Amino acid sequence: MKMCLFSLLAFVFILGLFANEKIRQPLLAGSWYEGSQEALNKQLDTFFTRAADNVKETFDEPPLALIVPHAGYIYSGLGAASGYRLLIKHKFERIIILAFSHSSNHSSIAVSDFDAYKTPLGDVPVDTALAKELLKQKEIFETIPSIDQREHSMEIQLPFIKKTAPEAKVLGLYVGTLSDKQFSKAADFLKQYATPKTLFVVSSDFTHYGENYGYVPFPYNDNTKQYLATLDRGAINEILEYNYKGFLQYLKETGATICGRNPITLLSYILQTLNNKNIKGIQANYYTSGDITGDFSNSVSYATLAFYISSKGNKPNFPQLTEENKKFLLKLARDSIAYYFTHKSLMSIDDKKTPLSPALKIVRGAFVTLKINKQLRGCIGHIEPVQELYKDVIENAVNAAFSDPRFQPLTEAELPKVDIDISALTPFTKINNLDEILVGKHGIIIKKGFHQAVFLPQVPVEQGWNKTQYLENLCYKAGLKKDDYLDANLYIFSADVFAEPEFHHK
Repeated sequence: MKMCLFSLLAFVFILGLFANEKIRQPLLAGSWYEGSQEALNKQLDTFFTRAADNVKETFDEPPLALIVPHAGYIYSGLGAASGYRLLIKHKFERIIILAFSHSSNHSSIAVSDFDAYKTPLGDVPVDTALAKELLKQKEIFETIPSIDQREHSMEIQLPFIKKTAPEAKVLGLYVGTLSDKQFSKAADFLKQYATPKTLFVVSSDFTHYGENYGYVPFPYNDNTKQYLATLDRGAINEILEYNYKGFLQYLKETGATICGRNPITLLSYILQTLNNKNIKGIQANYYTSGDITGDFSNSVSYATLAFYISSKGNKPNFPQLTEENKKFLLKLARDSIAYYFTHKSLMSIDDKKTPLSPALKIVRGAFVTLKINKQLRGCIGHIEPVQELYKDVIENAVNAAFSDPRFQPLTEAELPKVDIDISALTPFTKINNLDEILVGKHGIIIKKGFHQAVFLPQVPVEQGWNKTQYLENLCYKAGLKKDDYLDANLYIFSADVFAEPEFHHK
């Protein structure tokens, strides 16, 4: 009898503990993302499948940090999946979400005070022990329940975390507007958790463009998509180098409306504080809401970035393109332009019917250049690796023919006269000394404030420029003074360049 009574009391005590748990209820389930377990699993699986088709993992090591978007899943789901898929073959014990409040202007880091977060896929346990440790640092961390209860930038990450790291404990931190001293102190404290078993996730969208967002740095026209990519790329370059000073200066100079600037800045402080030269940043995906809706008059950008501590210490090497690879890509570029004349859409390839070598399916940046009688007729490309090489060639061949703002769209009568060059790029590296630039080998990216431009490695050779002329002309292209390269950010890269005349065919 006593044993039964004791068991009953213990059961009641345990029920009491669960009854006293603070569970955050989802606010967005059924609207921003699917509300049932079955439908949400299906939705996430679809995004992961699409992400796997477009993005390849670059390093074998577990990511140290991700930057992922936080809009409704119809917009941000692919971007988020492109980041969270990197978690699947690794096991994390703790995930720290660096979020922020869209409505509260606080000068601290608000710590979630729930015991668990409820999602349609099941409850996500909160790392309450870590929360208590952070709250001891009273000059930086505090609880603000009103933020935790209504803010979406943290909640939108939870289904992806439950799907890819089901055993991890999570803690949401809402990063307010901090002073340099606060950022530094917070980073010094949080860096101890930068281990292979802990992941930092920054929740942020990128540029919010258009009258609806009160930000129109350039007029809406046919070139808006390209201008947005350039604007976002300037910020992304600084973030990948975890250069918080450069990032904040870029925001000041351009006014770029990146909503998660505070958590991005904190992550950059943390990565710099670690003082590890082997931390590598990659861009896993980039697109805009305009790419989804077709309307760029009001558009939000979504960038997915990942950071690793690479044991290799170097950025990845790409497999060598064979002569057959090069011939295939050149023909693909020409066929893509011809296809666009008839169908007004991008050509697609069924790789089951047309087997593609691994070198063609590597995610890397590429430029396509069109010339008539050795004179430029169009040149468009991606510095950042955003999609598989063969897809990048298809897209940029069409863009070079029809969307280069310096030229009228190509005509069908001109196509037989066109010679096509392709430049398949290596990752770019920031330099600190002009002596690092080798004319003929290196392409250069210059960035200063809102101004940015790029020259491919072959340009100075074709123009007969020396290094100084190369840099001065790059400044002119970016809309800068000729000697602005002396205090601008410079990045170099190499390229595998090949052209139709080399193979005597069109």
